[in-house]
Amino acid sequence: MLLENLPRVTLAQLPTSLQEAPRLSAALGGPRILIKRDDLIGLFLVGGNKIRELEFVMPDVKQKGADVIIMSGTSQSNYGVQLAAVAGKLGMEVILLLDKDAAPEPQGPLLLSSLYGARIEIFEAGFGQEPMVEQPLKNKRVEELVAEVRSKGRNPYVLDLNMPLAKVGYVNEIREICDQLQEQGITVQYLIVANGAGCTMGGLLVGAKHFKAPFEVIGVSILDKPEVAQGRTADRANGIASLLETDLTFNPEELTIYYDYIGEGYGIPTKECVEAIKLVARTEGILLDPVYTGKVMAGLIDLIGKGKFTSKDTVIFLHTGGVAKLFVHNKELSY
Repeated sequence: MLLENLPRVTLAQLPTSLQEAPRLSAALGGPRILIKRDDLIGLFLVGGNKIRELEFVMPDVKQKGADVIIMSGTSQSNYGVQLAAVAGKLGMEVILLLDKDAAPEPQGPLLLSSLYGARIEIFEAGFGQEPMVEQPLKNKRVEELVAEVRSKGRNPYVLDLNMPLAKVGYVNEIREICDQLQEQGITVQYLIVANGAGCTMGGLLVGAKHFKAPFEVIGVSILDKPEVAQGRTADRANGIASLLETDLTFNPEELTIYYDYIGEGYGIPTKECVEAIKLVARTEGILLDPVYTGKVMAGLIDLIGKGKFTSKDTVIFLHTGGVAKLFVHNKELSY
């Protein structure tokens, strides 16, 4: 595996802690729950798992001689926040092309990205359109930004959020977790994580298979239906495995992803999500976000109730960060 040979810059404070959640476990009457705190990954006010990705991305940016990074994403992109913070620390500029939404006020991730110095452009041309209409328009705007940057004598780098190189950080995370479990003498059966674009879970799957992790990686979809999410996640995992020159392969049907907790759609908190956020905050003093981790916890709670996990099991809940989004959804969370 080429993992050790890939250029890397140290940004995170690793390993992130693996914390017991005894009061949460007791409240649910279910499995022993450990929370992997990537929200406390260090260096920045609002942490998150994307720092693991940027440790591998930023050397590629530097190797290509780029000094302006262009990223397109959702209106309240947590990735954008972490990218802006890292880029500023490394002396680079960032342009964020973000989707228009119903709450464009400078709050949450949008506010933080601005404070970190990112140039933010709200993309309105495709607002309300289907993705097949919106994405080509967005791609065209990215091309225009690239041309603009070059016209000023600068060298742009367009960040592909799905690039396999970034996701090897999650392969490393599995090794990190396995080391922690061995040191603490803990046996774990499951690791549960949000599944959106399939990248985080894809990297974790590669790591689990390569390092022979003693637990199953399972996902809770916050975005898509089964046939889409499973196929895409397998593709992500295969891409990462290929980059690392392994012979590992992944098939959609072998993946465990639950789809009953999306609600009305991506970025729209469900009642169960809100209840899960409040439960974890009030039992463990840990904040989840209303887009990813809140829905995963809602899924975990429901699955415990259905007997998927029993009191004999131990489950790792991967906290990927993103708590700044709480302030964007203050109305939904205040009841």
